[in-house]
Amino acid sequence: MTWEAQVRTCRLCIAEAERLPGSSSAYFDAIFASTRDILTAYLADHFDVDAEPLAEDLLARTVLPRLFRTLLNVEDARKGDPGEEVLPEAVDLPALRRLVASTLPS
Repeated sequence: MTWEAQVRTCRLCIAEAERLPGSSSAYFDAIFASTRDILTAYLADHFDVDAEPLAEDLLARTVLPRLFRTLLNVEDARKGDPGEEVLPEAVDLPALRRLVASTLPS
């Protein structure tokens, strides 16, 4: 969610939220709600947990801080294509794994 095109789209939706609330709501559903729903379903299928609040918590701790820093230009947005081949260098996967492992029941 921190690639340049995604950040620009998110900023635009935020800027126009009062004027075009339906568009902002649709963007939220497409980007954030769908991600939460997919993660919730995965957690429910694989772990004996209350999946929805856990999914919210994981997203809040893994995605939102970096996204917020990028939206406010504290960090630069990533350039180029967000394909899977750049994922290991674009995201601190070991840190994410540690956070998720410490959150999930063993």
